[in-house]
Amino acid sequence: MFSKRLAGMVPEARKYVAASVALQWVALAANIALMLLMGAFVQSLVEGGDVAAARANLVMAAAAGDVGGAFERRLSSCAFAV
Repeated sequence: MFSKRLAGMVPEARKYVAASVALQWVALAANIALMLLMGAFVQSLVEGGDVAAARANLVMAAAAGDVGGAFERRLSSCAFAV
């Protein structure tokens, strides 16, 4: 839960909190997309479809999610340094 009293004591931290929340939403969307791509990959394995293309999509989505998570972790560490 977000403490309004704490936010009042450190008003310059609001931008970091807002950025962290926004990046958490982006990470949630990336995780949903990754799960959908994993499902499509398993489906292509079961049905015998184009596994190479599904694998490439899965690898790109995982890499994008990892980069997004790294940005969020870096931003979290900056918020505590204020």
